[in-house]
Amino acid sequence: TIGADYHYFALNSDMKKADGTLVGRDLGTELDLVLNYNMNKFTNIEVGYCTMWAKSNMAFAKGQATTDAAASTFRKDANWFYLMLKFTPDFMYTKPVAIKQP
Repeated sequence: TIGADYHYFALNSDMKKADGTLVGRDLGTELDLVLNYNMNKFTNIEVGYCTMWAKSNMAFAKGQATTDAAASTFRKDANWFYLMLKFTPDFMYTKPVAIKQP
């Protein structure tokens, strides 16, 4: 199966600087792409790629410097990839067998 999810991140209300200036509440967006493949009854492979586009408000929310010089070093994107192999043996699906006592 193939899946895609889009996320929008925002705070409940606008953030304010110490001087009372409003910063805003938008933090960024994210796109997740996932591919799931069942190799057999016991084995599944999942591959995913995710990317986030942060707004400059994210730096303020994280407590990082937001001056023009410092803001230029704030990375506004993040990318990651993962590969997961899931193995679920048969005994996870069957009822335990009672051992007869002599």
